[in-house]
Amino acid sequence: MVPYVLRAGDATPASPVRWAPDRSAGRHGYETLKREPPVAMGMELRVIEKTDEELRMEIAGEDHTFMNVLKGALLKTPGVTAATYDMNPEQSGGQTEPILSIKTDDGTDPLDAVGDASRRVQDLADDFVAAFDAAA
Repeated sequence: MVPYVLRAGDATPASPVRWAPDRSAGRHGYETLKREPPVAMGMELRVIEKTDEELRMEIAGEDHTFMNVLKGALLKTPGVTAATYDMNPEQSGGQTEPILSIKTDDGTDPLDAVGDASRRVQDLADDFVAAFDAAA
């Protein structure tokens, strides 16, 4: 999964961080992790329905892990009144990709809210990587 900064009408990839086992024995013979170089990847987003206060967007290839983080960030975003996602194929007519649904207050664009939430998720991930690097 690549973190993306979403803005109305576009998606700009940020630098992904990947970790892989370093097979050389580290201190005390334990396997350590090393940072891999960024790999260019894409995320498929498809707006299904958009009004001034509502948005339904399909986010292909993602699972509950990413969707829960994004939903949580959206619920903390000023102007967002509701955020949820659906990925249950049995109840969704065979749909397998998650569909994000957002409702906002009057005057808050839902795409801007997704952008704000995405940037907060990115900042949180960057802070974690920095703390991990400092501890390792």
